[in-house]
Amino acid sequence: MKRRLLKWLLIAALTALGAIVLYPIYISLVISFDSSIRFAVPQPPPLFPKDFSTIFYKVVFTNRPFIRYYLNTIVITATVFVFKIVLCYMCSYALSKGRFKLKQFTFILVLATMMVPYHALLLPSYILFNSLNLIDTWMAVILSSALSPLTVYLCKQFLDELPRELQESAYMDGANELVICYRIYFPLCGPVIATIGILTFVGEWNNYLWPSLMLRSYEKLTIPVALATFSFDKAVILGPRAAGAMAGAIPLLVAFFFLQKYVVASVATSGIKQ
Repeated sequence: MKRRLLKWLLIAALTALGAIVLYPIYISLVISFDSSIRFAVPQPPPLFPKDFSTIFYKVVFTNRPFIRYYLNTIVITATVFVFKIVLCYMCSYALSKGRFKLKQFTFILVLATMMVPYHALLLPSYILFNSLNLIDTWMAVILSSALSPLTVYLCKQFLDELPRELQESAYMDGANELVICYRIYFPLCGPVIATIGILTFVGEWNNYLWPSLMLRSYEKLTIPVALATFSFDKAVILGPRAAGAMAGAIPLLVAFFFLQKYVVASVATSGIKQ
């Protein structure tokens, strides 16, 4: 009885927490379909659209090149993911299976970079990319996210669980380090690669601060930056912003729905406590 009671208490607590998290999203969904809401949300917020209409979605896709913003965000996100897999995976492989002096100290330095506040790096990063003439280019957005200490940590923790005997057997067969890295161990890292993919997808898809500093041309904007520019008749109408936010969130929901099992597997294997 005690175990069953604790189980139901846990279910009730998780249900309440889920409702708190999903409530703002649901209200945004209602606003996006309620044409009667313009400049302010009624109090209390409506649970159902009073005047159901898809006019705000038509406004978003008609008045703005929203499909272009989709493609821009997809290209940037996919490129960042490829860079992370190539660079961060090789770094994590060296820290996990490599043999060199000060390997543990190097890993500590990588983890130490995670303690530096992101906002403290904005000004020097802006000066660097400005000196390279990369302002208003996608490359500035991509390079700033290409290396991630969290990605290195996740990959290293996963690789530490894989047997070193695979590496030694490959050495005996005459394989070099690059072949061992990408043809022996990489195919076994499916769960952590999927986790990196989801984290990269969510992070880059919702990335606003750095792209808003780098990108100036309207045709190069990503979805978060484009949503911040939604203004009609010299006033901010809530409906188009809500509709744009809902339309922009659909790829995130679809990706997480199909890949969530890989995230759970990677977290369980890497030993991350949540």
